[in-house]
Amino acid sequence: MEYIVIIPVLNPEPCLEGVVDRLWDLGHQTILVNDGSDKVHFPFFQRPEKKCIIPRHRENRGKGAAIRAALNYIKEEF
Repeated sequence: MEYIVIIPVLNPEPCLEGVVDRLWDLGHQTILVNDGSDKVHFPFFQRPEKKCIIPRHRENRGKGAAIRAALNYIKEEF
């Protein structure tokens, strides 16, 4: 069964890349919401581009807003 996994992210830790890889291996669609991460962390979001959908907030809006953004994306695109 395929799931859609929503992960709100602010300045991600390197271990998150392994989580994304595992979700990809399991066949799950992943939405990583970049919730205003600083420029130092931008390279992280370029690596999993082919494995996830990555909406971006220019500034940190909080976890709730990030989840709402992902749910709106799902509503419109799926």
